[in-house]
Amino acid sequence: MFTAIASRGEWSMSKILDIYFQFAMGSDYYLGQLLSLKDCNHESFDVLCPHWHDPTHPTVLAGIPLVSGRILSVHGESPRDPTSVFSLLLASMVHHSPWMLCIIEKDPSHPFSSIPLMFSPLLQVLYENHVTQDPNKHVQRVTGIPPFVQHQLAIKDVMSEVNRNGPKVVLAGKLCTFTSYLPPEST
Repeated sequence: MFTAIASRGEWSMSKILDIYFQFAMGSDYYLGQLLSLKDCNHESFDVLCPHWHDPTHPTVLAGIPLVSGRILSVHGESPRDPTSVFSLLLASMVHHSPWMLCIIEKDPSHPFSSIPLMFSPLLQVLYENHVTQDPNKHVQRVTGIPPFVQHQLAIKDVMSEVNRNGPKVVLAGKLCTFTSYLPPEST
């Protein structure tokens, strides 16, 4: 998986992987947002990727071998230890597990059926108690977000305010009247 990500991105195993996977320590999630196939032009790009309330919790650590296969036995505790990458992969899989389980239910021969995590009692515990998309001390905020995403969110907030309070809204201390920007009333 780790090598597949690098190959698809046509990255060398030195600079880019060192920066983002070895030394980043949760700082720049822009690459993670792109790898999770989020549209960098959409306001949802500002949503944190799934992560753990506490990545060192024993239950989380017990789940990592369920997604890493033999890779950790070969590369674990080496200078290129991929444990943190597998921790984030596990968080994403746990977060998306309801969808993955629906796929397995519809087609038991789907490759998702070969993932040990999908049939482990740890899955429900991790899903209910450990995975989050909320900021916490381990992942405090999304970084690397283009400025126009923040502008889109601000416009959405203004439009929400207009829809909630009618066409007269106070913005920056001034009374503004919106008439042509209100969506048509539903009947």
